[in-house]
Amino acid sequence: MQLATAVMLQGMTAHYLTHSTYPVQTGDTVLIHAAAGGVGLLLVQIAKRRGTYVIGITSTSEKAELARDFGADEVICYTEVDFEAHVQRLTAHKGVHVIYDGVDKATFHKGLNCLRPRGYMVLFGQASGPIEPFDPQILNQKGSLFLTRPSLAHYAADEAEVRQRAGDLFAWIAAGELQVRIDQTYPLAAAAAAHHYIEGRHTKGKLRLLPQDNGQPVAPEETINVQDPVDKVGWESFPASDPPPYSISCHVAYSASARSEATALFAFSLSAASPETGHILRPSRCRAGSMLRMHTKTVSPGSTTSAGEPS
Repeated sequence: MQLATAVMLQGMTAHYLTHSTYPVQTGDTVLIHAAAGGVGLLLVQIAKRRGTYVIGITSTSEKAELARDFGADEVICYTEVDFEAHVQRLTAHKGVHVIYDGVDKATFHKGLNCLRPRGYMVLFGQASGPIEPFDPQILNQKGSLFLTRPSLAHYAADEAEVRQRAGDLFAWIAAGELQVRIDQTYPLAAAAAAHHYIEGRHTKGKLRLLPQDNGQPVAPEETINVQDPVDKVGWESFPASDPPPYSISCHVAYSASARSEATALFAFSLSAASPETGHILRPSRCRAGSMLRMHTKTVSPGSTTSAGEPS
């Protein structure tokens, strides 16, 4: 269950980016920013299994080696070389077919120069901040480029679409064709430390938050700022993906296995059942650096509950 929870948000994101937003195909050259992150490692693998040539971009040589281990053909450490010039050299100045960029402001304009005519710039996050307004005529001048800013909610619009994407992910995992790298695991009481780890740009794969066992202390009350309003804009700092909007519900069956192995982190939106009370714990959306705010709802065995509603 923990592996399933770890892969859902980022795996679904990598799936819709490579299969729907710009469906990569054999012979394409793909550029992936933050290639050693949670979404990045999944994007590398899924793009490779579809027959593409993958260029990854990372911030350190350690992350570059990890991206290579997961299948990237070339990896550029942008802190050591100019990634724009390096991409042009690697593609013989032809450019790439598509860029998957969750960084945004710091990489956007250089990225446009890396695209071939009619190439796709796919922005799915803004870890470095939002790009400034610009004249769309630039897209014409640089080769009739396409620019899109997708969100998971619009690519998981109904149950059939969710099942199809999730089904592909779990089939690939079962066949050994997709690896999910768990970078760090934290107890729920250490959620603040997990946020700091993300903010420090240390992530090399997926982070997990696990609920406390019976008798394990919970986070001190003073660390939970219950007065802090939910900050939707703050979510945009996450390079992984946008979280589902409030209207998207994630249903979790109340069962013995859910009680004993509930997992707390599915974009902070999956429900988890309390083994002590039989309540469903519903973490609210929160911004990076703040603690989770928990809400409970009593349910009966065999029933389901929804998460992701406004807090």
